[in-house]
Amino acid sequence: MKNHLFPRMSFPNVFIPDKDIRGRIHTTTETLDSRFRGNDVIRVFQLTQVMKTIQKRYDAVLFDFDGVIGRTMSDNYRAWKGAMASRGIRLGRTEYLLLEGMSVRAIAEHFLKLHRSALSGIDGLARLKEKLYALSGKNISMYPGALRLAGEIKKSGYKLGLVTGGGATRIARALGKNAALFGAIVTADDVKKCKPHPDPYLAAAKILSVKPSRCIAVENAPLGIESAKRAGMFCVAVTSTLAGRYLSGADALIDDVRKLRHILSGPNEFKKGKQT
Repeated sequence: MKNHLFPRMSFPNVFIPDKDIRGRIHTTTETLDSRFRGNDVIRVFQLTQVMKTIQKRYDAVLFDFDGVIGRTMSDNYRAWKGAMASRGIRLGRTEYLLLEGMSVRAIAEHFLKLHRSALSGIDGLARLKEKLYALSGKNISMYPGALRLAGEIKKSGYKLGLVTGGGATRIARALGKNAALFGAIVTADDVKKCKPHPDPYLAAAKILSVKPSRCIAVENAPLGIESAKRAGMFCVAVTSTLAGRYLSGADALIDDVRKLRHILSGPNEFKKGKQT
């Protein structure tokens, strides 16, 4: 069955190996990198990884929520900043963003340990953060086109999952009826070990009855990337909240989640398996 929603497209400034790549294996990483100067669409970090990808096809796409679908990281940061200030702790934006993907409780514990504060206050700090978020994040917005893209991907034959370090209540409230798009939703409340452990992504793959190696994970933070890679998945990172230098563990970078369609509509190695 051909994928009519994602027809073959041109890839300006994108290196995608063509059919005769085995005869051109001498292409160096330096040469590869030089092709991505300027306005990147996708950056593939290692030629060897691309070679591996050629021989793979995928059955599922697993999205992170905060920073990938939900435009929520500013509200999350403000809530954490306020909660930490109540303990006399100054929290920098990047300092927080690098921990995105961990559960609320794990983040609270991390900073209390870092600043040698009483760990007996972990749960109270976590609750305060969620309270402040609820006050500041009443009008939750999504990244333009993100949910539409998810719907198109689902219609094209992929299974969809959502894997997040957010709590079940907050995520359910944020998604509303859009939760029906996802065949699996794994939150911090559903696993004992959150990101960067592989457990959340492995749990989603199990629910969807898909092998982890046949999943593409879409992330925006180092701990989420680590989680996906430890689960054995191909990982695409979106530079929505952090610069690319923080996301080098991913297999590919895009600067807008909508550009995921460039990967899914590219040469056959990136397409959903069944073709006529």
